[in-house]
Amino acid sequence: MKIISSSIIILILSIPLTAQDQVVSSTTTLSFADCMKTASEMYEPLKLAKQEIDLSTAKLTESRRSLYPTLTAKGDHTDGAADVGTGTPSFSEDSYGLQTTYPIYQGGKMSSIFKQAKLNLTISNLKYEKTKKELAYTVAEAYWNLLRLICDTKEYEKSLEELKKIYGMTKKLYANGSINERELISVQSQLNQAEYQLETNMSDVENQKWKLSVAMGLDKQIDFTTITEIPFSRIEISLEQCLQKAQTGNYDVLIAETTAEVEHLGVVVKKSYKKPKIDFNAFYGKSGSAYQGEVLNLAEDYQFGIQIAQPFDLNTFNLSGQAIKTSPKLGQTTLTQSDTLSASVSLLDAYKQQSEEKEAYLTFNQALFNLKKTKADTAAQVRDAYFNYRKALSQVNNAQLDYQLAKKELAIDSINLGNEKANFVNVAEDANKVASSAAALNDAKVFYIISIAAIDKAVGKESN
Repeated sequence: MKIISSSIIILILSIPLTAQDQVVSSTTTLSFADCMKTASEMYEPLKLAKQEIDLSTAKLTESRRSLYPTLTAKGDHTDGAADVGTGTPSFSEDSYGLQTTYPIYQGGKMSSIFKQAKLNLTISNLKYEKTKKELAYTVAEAYWNLLRLICDTKEYEKSLEELKKIYGMTKKLYANGSINERELISVQSQLNQAEYQLETNMSDVENQKWKLSVAMGLDKQIDFTTITEIPFSRIEISLEQCLQKAQTGNYDVLIAETTAEVEHLGVVVKKSYKKPKIDFNAFYGKSGSAYQGEVLNLAEDYQFGIQIAQPFDLNTFNLSGQAIKTSPKLGQTTLTQSDTLSASVSLLDAYKQQSEEKEAYLTFNQALFNLKKTKADTAAQVRDAYFNYRKALSQVNNAQLDYQLAKKELAIDSINLGNEKANFVNVAEDANKVASSAAALNDAKVFYIISIAAIDKAVGKESN
């Protein structure tokens, strides 16, 4: 037993069809894979999913940058005008250097946000692959139903031609009195039935062409000029293996699992207010000032600071320290170096963080419930697709027998027509029965192919 994969699906579904549309510049052979290629280029939801990947990638880069210190190059130049009234001369001041800030520890908040960004990128990629898988199923359904209708049309055309011949012979026999009017009308009824069936099917073909065009993202009806028979390749699929694979490969399940991880990290982010936080900031450079006519000498200029916040109950104890050294500024104090230590307590400032933590827990539990429900829904989808596959196999087997039987009955009645063991009504009915049984076989084959595509969609991601 083996599980069907996308590559096998494409191999089975690849059958040449000729089409001409706005994408194909000239008449070419268009296979299912070609339809998928065109659809992948034209399908708007797929383009939007790609944009979501680009956005998630940008947010990941942003969150990665936040893990490292910020660095800013600063430069200041001041020109002070002379004050004639006080006799103060003009002066100039210069300062330049590098400034940095760094959140040394934030209770695990920064690393969790970074991990969330990585997981969100994973979710975006999964959504993109899910959209591709859904598109493949939509195109497959439209593609194979169109081919089914085209093949049915060929069968009805053959039947109609045969019935026209039979009706022509019946009219001649009726004209010379060899058969009665009832037999003539019965044959004509079969002919009318064939004409109606062909006309109806041709209308369905045109409608289905539009459905395939829309599925491929085209705004012009695709036009097929050649067809081939619908392929049938029996594949053995195990329900147990499909269910097992879907629980680890279905895109909805994978998205739900990853979303639950994101929400769990969200809890960590919101709980980080309970842990200590340490922030560091610094500036280092050169600065100096001088009156007009004096030499401006630049000296060492720095500032180092650290802030520590320690939560307790619903309060926060804050402690900060700074070490500063700078050149004296003209007209200001000559104090150039200082060390400062300060402390404060923020009372009952954590109510908001407490409610955000509760909200994060609720969102996480909702994600866990959604994951459980998604797995159950996925299993139901797999079972539905699998049982359709089993029904399709039975339908194909029965339809093949019915088709063979209808052809044999037509052949026998055609022979018996000569020895009067059958009449033209029997042959006309047999001709319509052959066409309808051929259409039923086509229906069964397409139902089988689409059921396999449905299993592939429900199972999801291929094994590595």
